[in-house]
Amino acid sequence: GRRIKRAISLDMDTVKICNQESLNKFKKMSCMQNLVKEDPALFDVKNEMTNIGMFRRYVDQYLRHHQKIHKEGFTFLVRQLAPTELGIPIELYVFTNDTSWVSYEWIQGDIFDHLLGVLPQFELKAFQTMIEKLR
Repeated sequence: GRRIKRAISLDMDTVKICNQESLNKFKKMSCMQNLVKEDPALFDVKNEMTNIGMFRRYVDQYLRHHQKIHKEGFTFLVRQLAPTELGIPIELYVFTNDTSWVSYEWIQGDIFDHLLGVLPQFELKAFQTMIEKLR
C-alpha cells in the first residue's frame, strides 16, 4: 500500500451542536447507513453531537467503503488534531491498495475533492487565510 497522511483544516467558527433536522439529514446519507444501524443514538439530538464529529464519522465510513483503500492489515485512522491558528485539522492516515504513483495521486485527489465538496452539507468550511494584496 501507499500511505495517505493529509489533513483538511476546518474553520472553528463553523463548528456547532447539531439540531435534529441536521441529524436527520446525516442519517439519510448513504455513507452513514451502517452507523444508523450500529449506533442509532448518534442521531438523537439529546446526545449533543457536533457537525465536526458527524463529519469525522462520515469520512471514516466513506473511506471504509472506498474500493481503493486498505481496510485490514494497514493503519486506518481518521482523527482530529489539536486546533491551531490555522483551524482544526481532520487528518486521514490510510493506505491505498494501488501503489502506482500516478494512480495514488488520483485516488488521494479524488478523496479530498469529495471531502471538500461534502463540507457544506455538514455546515462546515475549510480554513484558509486571507492575505491582503499590497498595491
